[in-house]
Amino acid sequence: MKFLDPHGLRGARIGVARKYFGGNDAQDQLMNNLIEAMKRQGAEIIDPADLPTHGKFDKTELVVLLYELKSRS
Repeated sequence: MKFLDPHGLRGARIGVARKYFGGNDAQDQLMNNLIEAMKRQGAEIIDPADLPTHGKFDKTELVVLLYELKSRS
């Protein structure tokens, strides 16, 4: 914690993908509370920030994502 910048969220733009909400009321409430906390810390919240192509490419989206996140070691 000592290396965290207490003003690190000031000016940050954070998108909220609402398409992933709705599966669990407790989880949604937690996320909404966290979004409000980020706003109080100075983040600009883009809500919703859903991508129009979400789900358009079926399982191939996951294949690309896994490739992009693979270990480079």
